[in-house]
Amino acid sequence: MSKLHSGKKLEQQSTMSAESLAELSKLVKGLPEKIDRLEVFSQSCHDPIYVKLTTLESTTNRLSTGLEGLNQEMETVKQTMEKKADQAQLELLEKKLEEMENPSKRTNSCLEYSRRS
Repeated sequence: MSKLHSGKKLEQQSTMSAESLAELSKLVKGLPEKIDRLEVFSQSCHDPIYVKLTTLESTTNRLSTGLEGLNQEMETVKQTMEKKADQAQLELLEKKLEEMENPSKRTNSCLEYSRRS
C-alpha cells in the first residue's frame, strides 16, 4: 500500500509539475507583450511630462532674463535718484553759502531773526 500511495504522490507531483511548467511557460510567453504595453504606457506618461518640463524651463529662463533686466533698471534708477539727491543737497549748500557770503542778505537775515525774537 505504501508503494501505491507513494506512486500516486509522484504521479500527482509530476502532473502538478507539468501543469506548473505549462502555466509558467504561458506566463513567460506573455512577458514580451506585457513589456511592450508597459513601454508604450510609460512613453505616453513620459511625453506630456517632458513637454511640461521643457515649457517650464523655457518660462523660467525667460523670467530670469526679465528679472536681470529689471534689476539693472532698478540699479540705474537708484543711481539716478542718488545723483539727484546729491545735486539737490549741493544746490541747497551753495544757496546757503551764497547767503552767508552776501553781506546785505546776511544783515537782512540777522534783522529778520532779531525781529522774530
